[in-house]
Amino acid sequence: DALATLRQVHGARVVEPTASTAEPPAADALVLTTPGLAGAVFGADCPLLLLIAPERRALALVHSGWRGTAAGVVPATVGHLRRAHGVRPDRLRVVVGPSMCGTHYEVGDEVVDVIQRAVPSTDGLVKPTRPGHALLDLALAIERQLTAAGVRPTAIERHPACTWEAEDTFHSYRRDGEAAGRHVLVAGWVRG
Repeated sequence: DALATLRQVHGARVVEPTASTAEPPAADALVLTTPGLAGAVFGADCPLLLLIAPERRALALVHSGWRGTAAGVVPATVGHLRRAHGVRPDRLRVVVGPSMCGTHYEVGDEVVDVIQRAVPSTDGLVKPTRPGHALLDLALAIERQLTAAGVRPTAIERHPACTWEAEDTFHSYRRDGEAAGRHVLVAGWVRG
């Protein structure tokens, strides 16, 4: 019946609207429990996540680029679901959407440093390339944050596509620049 969106700001703020608004809130995670209200988040290389708690009829749509991952948007979302809706993290199901893979996502050392501080285990996350740079597997970093927050590893499904590599299928800001389109993740609870 209605669609809620966000003004994505690469942070860790979680919002829970009960209706669509003329001015989308500044946040990167959208929690929905209202039947008939869908939500949407957008990305072009950043992972988009869907967290589902069917027993509580709660779900979350998350945009988690490197800044949001470093800020803790994923653990903040899991925590919100637990506090506001009694969702046990080990009962969540999670899908991590297509994103730029660790084979192509080159970042500077400053990004590596903040991600390594935000992730409990950094083995296999980073592969040095040239001085001051490394390849980063951001989706793997997010998976580690999810498991540290109590989500079962077997309840996390990661889409295998790399947005950089799959140019006939997915947009990539890193590959196409300002001309890149955006992916959209839309989800919600139907009435009835």
